[in-house]
Amino acid sequence: MFDAELGQDSLVLSRSTHPAYIRQARRQGTLERLTRGAYWLPENKERHELARLRAVSHLRAVSVMLGSDHTFCRASAALLWDLPLWSIPTAAHVIQRWTTGAGGRRDTIRHRETCPDEDTTVLHGLRATTLERTVVDCARTLPAADGLALVDAALGLGVERSRLAQACVRGARGVVRARAVIEEADGGAASPGESITRLHLLRHGLPRPETQIRIRTRRGTFYGDLGWRCGRVLVEFDGRIKYTRLAQGDPAEVVYQEKLRQEAIEELGWRVARVAAADLRDGPGLARRIGFLLPEFTSTDRPGLG
Repeated sequence: MFDAELGQDSLVLSRSTHPAYIRQARRQGTLERLTRGAYWLPENKERHELARLRAVSHLRAVSVMLGSDHTFCRASAALLWDLPLWSIPTAAHVIQRWTTGAGGRRDTIRHRETCPDEDTTVLHGLRATTLERTVVDCARTLPAADGLALVDAALGLGVERSRLAQACVRGARGVVRARAVIEEADGGAASPGESITRLHLLRHGLPRPETQIRIRTRRGTFYGDLGWRCGRVLVEFDGRIKYTRLAQGDPAEVVYQEKLRQEAIEELGWRVARVAAADLRDGPGLARRIGFLLPEFTSTDRPGLG
């Protein structure tokens, strides 16, 4: 989870700030407008993390502006739970049965649906749906790729698959897709990129891969992102974070260690396919490339994960 103060100190409200400071800070580029009457102070972070921080500050601003009771839900609640989102939402999603004069806000999407008290909690001072409710709501309303990344992360945090399945309300919009996503989810996925890679492979007929494959080599024991032991095929997702934040200022050393690691794995007869974020734009092409490495491969679309 992110720090409890995330996005709070960086939030600036016009109602409690001198207008001259806001004008000067905006001219200097140190203050950015979030929504009407609210601004934030951007921090020096990696771009995706910066987008998350901005989105959380936006939720805090919206919460101040809304008059009646509200509960953050769907992708907004996922932000507060620090769940992985491939696309950061620009609008706030709230459950609100009635509105005040601020009811016409363009940056807020209201969902007039039931949300019993047992489905709500308080995160960092904001009321939001529980983890299980959030994951299921996202799985049934977001694109399958985003939903799978969320469910994978939830399973990795220890949420039971059976509890998510039980939270799928019969007849709710998107519940069929949510159940399909929950069924295919795997808590071994360590990043949204790995989840979406696996989704493309499943969609286009490849057998279900194993995640976090343990391989002992002469250079030590390594864990592959996903693959198939029967064909000794390993698929590695190369996210930018591996060569930026996790590199601790030395990306060249990370690249060198990755080279040594792959050589040691290939010495044991494994074939390694590397996947970058750009490869995820062509799911069929990615599946074909990986499928050529498997001894038996037939392409059939996987139902339910569209």
